[in-house]
Amino acid sequence: MITKNQNVDDKIVNGTIGTVLALSNEKGVDTVWMKPDDDSVGKYKQSQLSSKKQKLYPKAIPIVRIEGNISVANDNTTYKRKQFPLKLCYAATIHKYQGRSLDQIVIGGFNSKWMQGMMYTALTRCRKAEGLFLQDFNPYCLKANLDGLHEIDRIRKYSLVSDKNERLDFFKNYPPKDWVYVCLQNVRSMSLHIEDVLFDPIMQSASILCLTETSLTDKNWNGWKKFKDFEVYSRERRETKTNGTEDQRKSGGVAILVKKSLESGHTVLGNIKKNLEMVNTVTNWAGKPSFVSCIYKDHEMPKKHFIDDMKKVFEHFSNYPSIITGDFNLYDEHDKDIGLLNSFAKQNGFVPTVHQGTTINDHLLDQIFVNDHLKESFTSVNLPSYFSDHNLVVLCLKKNDFYV
Repeated sequence: MITKNQNVDDKIVNGTIGTVLALSNEKGVDTVWMKPDDDSVGKYKQSQLSSKKQKLYPKAIPIVRIEGNISVANDNTTYKRKQFPLKLCYAATIHKYQGRSLDQIVIGGFNSKWMQGMMYTALTRCRKAEGLFLQDFNPYCLKANLDGLHEIDRIRKYSLVSDKNERLDFFKNYPPKDWVYVCLQNVRSMSLHIEDVLFDPIMQSASILCLTETSLTDKNWNGWKKFKDFEVYSRERRETKTNGTEDQRKSGGVAILVKKSLESGHTVLGNIKKNLEMVNTVTNWAGKPSFVSCIYKDHEMPKKHFIDDMKKVFEHFSNYPSIITGDFNLYDEHDKDIGLLNSFAKQNGFVPTVHQGTTINDHLLDQIFVNDHLKESFTSVNLPSYFSDHNLVVLCLKKNDFYV
């Protein structure tokens, strides 16, 4: 570690860490060649070196001895010292790195005493989550500043913003130890929003995740490999062009992701599947074979044809524990089509669990049906999604009444 500022504009400053590559002596001047860990450090210094030295010491900067004055207590004498402004550094304190940004960082020392706010400072030194490593992490080191908390409460008390985001209290209201989640989300293109799905804590906590409008055309899309905890069952959308031009947001495509901890498999419905954009899975999570379906109704498909096909779906699954999810696109001002669909569902023992709008326009397009074979305590939660104009719909099933 460099212990004294050399060139602030060139980022060669106190606290810079690197690796010593070589020692040299030229015209009686000893030089230590250090390669900074941060490639942006010493760019100007490196550009001033001869091409020969740039080849001998790639990406390294020269460090020479500097002279400093030392005053000793109870002694009026001033001493001069020449030394390299370097010291061994296998680790550094959080205070030393306050204000610095790094691509990779290992945080340790969790068995020592941590002050309020130190964890925040340590975590925010890293530019991205992939480069952050916690060694023997102890959550008790997370300590908030009490004055800061009181100030936040004061601001909230007098804030003009009164709307409460239900997402913030979801796990408090439906703790994972007590509830099982089945999520439904219209993603508006999986390739465009894969990171949003991967980093959504509610969707990642789901036992089953149903996605509509994936807009994928490749059955072997590499993005699914990032969902390491899930088995993926998908149906791709082939019609992806608008006026002859590729359109990533072209509607269509469905997928069901099932946690690998559950036994699951793919199942088909014969002629029904040919008409509907639909994917089905079978699991053993209710103590016996149980089915989950995810369906998307294209805007161009006539509502009558869709409702007729859905009637067959309800009839087919009426004899088994089943959950039918989807974006049905049946909104009309008088709820005529939705009412017809719900009546066919009721005839076959299914009930709709969503009773309020699921889009930013408050249209009820997304629905989760549950049938009589699932007698458990359940509720559906409608949560806003920042990346889609459709809400995230979560079917919460009580674990005490539900076998997983």
